[in-house]
This record gives sequence, C-alpha cells and structure tokens, in this order.
Amino acid sequence: MPGPKYDWKSETLPPILQAIRDHFQPGSEWLWKRCDKVLDPDDPCSIDMELHKQAMRAEDAARDDPVYPSNLSAALYETGDYLGSVQAIFRSWKILSQGSNPTLALKLSTRIAKALIQGVRGGSVTSDVLKDNAMIIDQLEVVAQQRSASTSSSIPDHIRVWKDWKKLENQAGDRKEAALQARSRLS
Repeated sequence: MPGPKYDWKSETLPPILQAIRDHFQPGSEWLWKRCDKVLDPDDPCSIDMELHKQAMRAEDAARDDPVYPSNLSAALYETGDYLGSVQAIFRSWKILSQGSNPTLALKLSTRIAKALIQGVRGGSVTSDVLKDNAMIIDQLEVVAQQRSASTSSSIPDHIRVWKDWKKLENQAGDRKEAALQARSRLS
C-alpha cells in the first residue's frame, strides 16, 4: 500500500493544502486522509473540488458550529472563490452569537473585508450581494472597530483592511455617480 501523497507537517505543501492544514481544527485528520486518497498533486482542480466538498460536508455535520463555515470561508478565499467565501462568512456570523467567540468574530471581520475587496474588484461580489447583506457587513465592521479600541499596535491588520474596503467602496460609488451623470448628458 503506497504512503500518503502529502507530508501534512511540511511547509512545502501546495497553497490550498496549506490552507486546509492551517484553517481546519486539530482532529480534522479525516479530511487530510481523504485528501491523500483522492487528490492528484498535479491537478489543482481536483484539490479545489475535493476541498469544497469536504468542507461543506463538515459544515453540514455541525450546523450549529460557526467554526466550520468559517473554515470553509478561509479555504474558499484561498482558492479565489470570493463570493463563496463571503457567503460562508455570512453563514458563520449568523450562527455565532456576538461576544461568544471574540477571536472567531475578529477573524470573520478581517476575512470579510479582504474577500469583499477581492470579490468586488474581480466582479464576483455584486452590489446586490452588498445591499442584501449590508447589516451583517456593518456588524462585522463594528467588530474590527471595537477590537481596535483595545489594541495598542499602530495600525492592526483588521483596521487596515477595513480602511482599504471603505476606500474601494467609496470609489465604486463615485464611479457609479459619474456614469449616471455622463448618461444624463448624452440625452
């Protein structure tokens, strides 16, 4: 019987497998064994598909645990599926009662800002997604703001990312307004 395809303790894993190792809690050896069994190291698509399938399976098994959709959001972010990442963050936030896990809340807050930036720039996160989930996005921003009040470092990552998101959000609004004005001049 051949040995495992991947050395899960190695620092030289492909990036998506590093994300699996880094974002799934200890005790996820079942996932690692499954990856060894079905993934082709030379086919990144097989890695992405299996990762999504297994992470969704874990989320389905524990519907009241916000960690699993959070882990899925991290994995989706790492694979470039920013809309999927945003949606998983929304699911995790809805399960997580505010204040029950401040560390996870801050991770979700930081990751949503990063995913929104990448998703809006890439076009996968639309204005409809933003409008439909504005309340959750605002709540996650508040988490970053509250944490910044208790942080002594110069500009923590979570604050910097939210500032970048706000800048991009404002630029998008400016472009829409300019486009509307230009259209009105054509009439």
